[in-house]
Amino acid sequence: GRALATQRVLVFPGGTEIGLEIRAALAHRRDIELFSAGVGGPGHAPYVFRNHDEVPDVRGPGWVEPLARVVRERSIDVVFPAHDDAVLGVAEHAATIGAVVVGSPLETCRVTRSKRATYRALAGVVPVPLVYDEPAEIADFPVFVKPDRGQGSAGARVARDRAELDRALADGSDLVMEMLPGDEHTVDCFSDRDRGLLFARARRRVVTRAGISVSSVPVDDPELVDHARRIAGVLSMHGAW
Repeated sequence: GRALATQRVLVFPGGTEIGLEIRAALAHRRDIELFSAGVGGPGHAPYVFRNHDEVPDVRGPGWVEPLARVVRERSIDVVFPAHDDAVLGVAEHAATIGAVVVGSPLETCRVTRSKRATYRALAGVVPVPLVYDEPAEIADFPVFVKPDRGQGSAGARVARDRAELDRALADGSDLVMEMLPGDEHTVDCFSDRDRGLLFARARRRVVTRAGISVSSVPVDDPELVDHARRIAGVLSMHGAW
C-alpha cells in the first residue's frame, strides 16, 4: 500500500495535563511525529516527548518568535495548543507562528477565555449565573468568587461574608457571582467544524486538584447534552471542548 504522509505535530506546552493527554492519544499513530515545546524547569515533557524545545511562558512576553523558530527548525506542520492561554495566544499569532493551528476560530477563543464574556454570550441560550458588576453593593452572602481568566476551577472559592469577599478580590479573583449549590459537572464535547456537535457526555466531578477533575462519575443527563447543543449553536467550536 501507499505510505502514509507523516504530520509533524507540536504540542504547546507539552507538559500540561492536556499536553500529556494529547501525547497519549497520538503517540502511537504511524502518521504523526510528535514534538513538544514549553518553559524550562521541572516537568514531564522532556521525559515523555522524544523532541522537546524550551520557549518562554505563553503567559508572558516574548514567546511568539521563539515558538515560530521551533516551528521553522523542526518543520512543524501543526501546532496543538495544550493550555487555555495557549489556545488564545496561538490563535491570535497563527500567521507569525507559521503552522496550522488545531482549535476553534479566533473569536470563539477570545470569548471563551473570559468567563464573563462567555456568560454574556450565552445569556438566554442556557441558564447562566447572576454576575455582580459592583461587588461593593453586594448585601446577600454567600457568593461565589473566581478569576475571570482561569483554568478549570483554580482560584474559585465561596465568600461567606464581606471580609472573605475582600480577601478573594485582593488575591486576584475578579468575577463575583451567585452561589449555586449542588453537584458540579463537566460535559465533555467534540464538534466537527462542518457537521457540528458529534459527542457530548456529562460526568459528575468527585475529586478536583489544581482546578482539574481527577476523579469523576459518568452521568446520563439529556438536559446537559441539550445545553451543549445550544452552546455549540452560538459559539463556533472545532474539536474537543
